[in-house]
Amino acid sequence: MRGNHYHKKTLEQFMCITGKITCVMDSEKTTLETGDIVEIPLNAIHTFINESKETAYFIEFKNREFDKQDPDIFTVGQEKTPAKRGSGEDAI
Repeated sequence: MRGNHYHKKTLEQFMCITGKITCVMDSEKTTLETGDIVEIPLNAIHTFINESKETAYFIEFKNREFDKQDPDIFTVGQEKTPAKRGSGEDAI
């Protein structure tokens, strides 16, 4: 499991391109299969989990490029400081 963060300015969409992946958004679970798309609204806490033994791949689409000066990644419980890119906290 990776994620458990939200964005204040970044809208995201994820498309499953192979396998199955579970999206947990604000405590609601949705299973994505090949071709399925989920939209992550602003401030929605989200995590993705591969609950199967098969590899799953998905693509991220977002409305803004990543900005090192304003990463817009807020880990739950650490809202005062955005997560640092590459720290493992920026995971989807």
